[in-house]
Amino acid sequence: KVPGAGWREVLGCPGWKRGLGLALAVLAGVMPVMFGLQYLSEILLQKLHFPVVHQRAVELIISAKTPWLSAYLVFFAVVLAPLGEEFFFRGLLFSTAKRFGWPKLGWLGVSFLFALIHVNAPTFLPLFVLALALTWLYEKTGGLLAPVLAHSLFNAANLLLLLFAEKSGLVSS
Repeated sequence: KVPGAGWREVLGCPGWKRGLGLALAVLAGVMPVMFGLQYLSEILLQKLHFPVVHQRAVELIISAKTPWLSAYLVFFAVVLAPLGEEFFFRGLLFSTAKRFGWPKLGWLGVSFLFALIHVNAPTFLPLFVLALALTWLYEKTGGLLAPVLAHSLFNAANLLLLLFAEKSGLVSS
């Protein structure tokens, strides 16, 4: 937190309702593209005889042995990771690159790095697209609230899909 600044200044709050509305609108537009890219990535990886595996975080959630561990992992994925990643990638790296006169590096380089740190080939392209969308939200609103909300909602939606897939027998625990 910047000395003398409140949370509204740090997060750049456009207002909760507007931030949530923008986050939902961006996700509605970007998630079908992301799912398509992930599907195509998985097909390509299979054709190239590369293993298609879950992200490590997904494996941890699927294999959690206790409800408390599951709850912690969900809290981490839906609250802590989006907050930390958005502060780091959009709030620090992107804004620094832009401030030094490298907006393209900010958009593309930081989005590339965001996708890369998740260390998962099938999700690289979808996460790159998500990072571009989160950066757009950051630019549009002038703060981190909307990107954090979108990132949190994205992770929550994926956890719900994972839970559904697990209960349906599509994913084994």
